[in-house]
Amino acid sequence: DPWHNGYVGTYVNTLSLDLSLAQEAATWHPLEQPASGASFAPVGSVECGLVGSSLVLCRGHVLGTCPQAVIARLPEGLRPNVPLQFAALSEGVVSKRGSPRAQLVTLVVRPDGWIQGLGVQENEGMLDLSAIRFSLGVGISIQDEVRLTACQIAGRRFVLIQGLLQERYFNVEGKADILTVLPQSCRPTRRIPYVVAGDRSGSFHLVVVSSDGRNGVGGSITWEDTVWDHDQISLNGILYEASGDALGHSAQLETWTDTRKRIVVSDFQKLLQAKFGSLALAWEEAFDLKGVGEINFTEFCSGCKAAGYCGNRTRLWSMLDEDGSGSITRDEIVTPSAAAADDDGDSGSAVYTSAAATAEADGG
Repeated sequence: DPWHNGYVGTYVNTLSLDLSLAQEAATWHPLEQPASGASFAPVGSVECGLVGSSLVLCRGHVLGTCPQAVIARLPEGLRPNVPLQFAALSEGVVSKRGSPRAQLVTLVVRPDGWIQGLGVQENEGMLDLSAIRFSLGVGISIQDEVRLTACQIAGRRFVLIQGLLQERYFNVEGKADILTVLPQSCRPTRRIPYVVAGDRSGSFHLVVVSSDGRNGVGGSITWEDTVWDHDQISLNGILYEASGDALGHSAQLETWTDTRKRIVVSDFQKLLQAKFGSLALAWEEAFDLKGVGEINFTEFCSGCKAAGYCGNRTRLWSMLDEDGSGSITRDEIVTPSAAAADDDGDSGSAVYTSAAATAEADGG
C-alpha cells in the first residue's frame, strides 16, 4: 500500500469495468470452464457479452492461483484472431494482519478462446475478468499494430484501443512519452490512467489517455511509468467514453463517398510525384526504407512526414488499407487514382482543395 509506505502513486480504477450501460446493450454468454482440477474456479456467473456488432466484454470473478493457469474459454464467434494480453487485478487476503492485498497479473486471450492467467507470484486471489475487453472489428490503425474502434451505445460513443506497440525505450527520468495521438472524433472527457501489460514476464506500464487541444487532434496516449527502460506494450483494455463535442466528428470512414476518397488519394499521389519524381521512388525513399515490400502505420506516417503531407494520416491510411490488413504494399500506394485524377485537369484539383478544407474542418 503506497499510502502506508511514505509515497504516493497514481490512483488507477480502470482495471475493473462498470458494465451498467452495457448491461442493456450486450448479449451475454457463459464462459466454458476447464476440466476438473483447474487452478481457477468461478465465483458466481462468469460471462462474455457482445455489444453492438464487434465489442466483446467479460464480467465475473474467478478464484485461483497464477502463474500459467487456464481460467475459462470464450464461445465461438467471440474470440480474437490474435493473442491479446490484458493487465488484470487479483485481490486476496495474504498479509498477517488480514488486510487485502492486490497484485497485477496478465491475462492472455488466445485465438482458440482460452483465457490464461500469468503471474510472477503464486498467491491465491480473486481475478476480475472485466479487464478483458476487445473488438472483433478491423478498426483503424493509429500506431504500429495498434487499432482504434468506436462503438455507439444509446447515443454515446465509446472508444476501444487494442494492439501491440513495437519495442521502444522509455524516458525513466520522469518525463511522459507520447505513444500515439487520437482523432478528434475520439476525444476523451478527462485524463484517464490505465495499467497495461508489457511483453516481459510480470511487466506492466502506466499509460494515460487525455484530451488535446491542438488543431486536428482529439487526444493522446502517453507512457508515464514502469520498472523497465524498454519493452513492448500491449495497449489492450483501454476503453473510454468520448466527450460530447467529439460526437460532432464522424468516427467512420464510410461517411466519405467513393468520389471524395478517390480525390484525397489522388492528391496525395500527386504530392508524392512532385516531391520524388514518381510514386515508385516515393515508395522506396520515403516509405519502404527496409525494402520488405510492405509498411505498417508508423512507417506510413514517417513517409507522409518526409513527403510534407499535412492531411489526416489516419483517414488516408484507412483509404489505402482497404482490406484492413494493418499493412500496405507498394501496389496499394501506386493505384490508378493518380492517372484518373490527371484526366480531371485543374477542376479535379480544385475539387480536392474544397474537400480537403472540409475534411480538416471536420477533423477528418
